[in-house]
Amino acid sequence: MSDTYDIWMKKIEQCHIPRWAELPDIDLYMDQVISQLDKYLDAVNSDEHILTASMVNNYVKQQLLPAPVKKRYSRVHMAYLIAICLLKQSLSMPEIKALLDAHIKPETLEAEYNSLCAMQEDALAQAVRGGEDASRLAVKAALLSGANKVFAQQLINIDKK
Repeated sequence: MSDTYDIWMKKIEQCHIPRWAELPDIDLYMDQVISQLDKYLDAVNSDEHILTASMVNNYVKQQLLPAPVKKRYSRVHMAYLIAICLLKQSLSMPEIKALLDAHIKPETLEAEYNSLCAMQEDALAQAVRGGEDASRLAVKAALLSGANKVFAQQLINIDKK
């Protein structure tokens, strides 16, 4: 296997998504939010930037996250944006909204967010186990991703009823 593969696998194995207490406790401007999220989610992102200003604005319009206060984003916004960025890899925006609306309440946001981070790290750790070559892992990951997407969509649909 290549050095690039080994470096990337190590990055995945060591991935840490900041918990609530690790998120900035001061309000940030849009460019700071985007920069922070790029750093936080580097291991789980295959694009140059996981988030853009227009994406954030659209998430606010779609009521996926609260509107900023005086163009500044709080820890609450950061938690929502991280959750959205992680979930959008396999779910549509309406599915994400349904999940957030059903399970995230202001009084439980911190606990739910911390749980989501732990679940993402566990999922990454499980994905890289096995010692198979890169192409076999890619096939396994793609199939598992598809199966999990269908499973998640069905659970969201059941939860709506």
